[in-house]
Amino acid sequence: MKELLSIDRIKEILELGEDSLHQFKLLVNNEEQMAKIFVSFLNMGGGYVLIGINDKDNSVEGLTPDQIRRQNQIISNAASENVVPPFSPFTENKIINDKRIIVIYIQEGKQKPYKTKSGKYLQRVGSDKRIMDTEQIGRLIQDKGHTTFEEDEANGTSWEEDLDRALYYSYFEKFHRKSVQDHINELGISMEQLLRATSIIKNSGLTHAGLICFCANPQVFKPSYSIDFAHFPGLEKSDDSYIHKEKITGPITILFRRAIELLKLHLIQIKKEGGFNSRPEIEIHEYALEEALVNALVHRNYSINSTIKIFIFQDRVEIQSPGKLFNSLSIASILSGESRQRNPKIAAIATIELPYSGLGSGINRIRKHHPDSQFINDIETDQFKVIFKRNNN
Repeated sequence: MKELLSIDRIKEILELGEDSLHQFKLLVNNEEQMAKIFVSFLNMGGGYVLIGINDKDNSVEGLTPDQIRRQNQIISNAASENVVPPFSPFTENKIINDKRIIVIYIQEGKQKPYKTKSGKYLQRVGSDKRIMDTEQIGRLIQDKGHTTFEEDEANGTSWEEDLDRALYYSYFEKFHRKSVQDHINELGISMEQLLRATSIIKNSGLTHAGLICFCANPQVFKPSYSIDFAHFPGLEKSDDSYIHKEKITGPITILFRRAIELLKLHLIQIKKEGGFNSRPEIEIHEYALEEALVNALVHRNYSINSTIKIFIFQDRVEIQSPGKLFNSLSIASILSGESRQRNPKIAAIATIELPYSGLGSGINRIRKHHPDSQFINDIETDQFKVIFKRNNN
């Protein structure tokens, strides 16, 4: 359940005003209005609704006993009959400044996407609720696990023309310790049957997993599968002033190798003690950078039409990955080692082709090798960021 709010905490929330986690209402007029509020929170990270608050000036006006009974009836009916699928909110009556209010605690929904009985899918954006478009609804369905985007056919591809057989054969032989030809001969199947059974192809095209892993230039079909790299001289992004900009393209292995090359090239080399021939190290440990980059490539939401971004600033390095943490994961849960895979096929391939274990230890490995790291799960912009403070003084 959401953390219970103390009187002092409620006063602090009222002073700060509405945001993506908190909504104030003097009264909710009917079940449909309440259902819209519920749905918007359920489809995001959950939140709190405070009833008895003037949402114009955040003042406590309070509720009469009759109003409390009516509001609780609306809450119960809306949650059970006007939200699809129904859910069970927790409510608490509080007294603030000698006035009664209702606090509704709404957990992040476990059965997304939610909609109102009238068919409206909504989400919380800042202090407002907005109608969700088809792409946003699709992401919620994918995050829940109803479908796996990586196993869908990538539009416009032809597996016979676009599969880079050398890439696939190399991966297959490392994984199976035998050639593709020997394998299909042993099983008595065709190359197409093998690819279809392992979700590399679907219908006549490559799947999204097959595209990013085994196509020489997947960005022809999905430009968002690239990495945007930029090194800026100051503390903020600038379109006019930069040291280097590059759009990295190619399959996942090339994306990883080139991004690491650029990071090593543009970060400061630090000479360690150990003699004239000792090898210099970059200011941010290479293992930490590798973990953050691999996690971005493996766990990003490939259904979002946005690139991975690597920005070097004077004081920090940021690696931004499309898609918030998957399936209700939080910063606290990933720091404790919890792991859920949005792209299990890509993750399995990455254990062979990239320095990736798939054991959920990557975030703690980053902290071990670069303790001054920050992790941001940005729900509103639907992205995950790793920020490294630079040790360049």
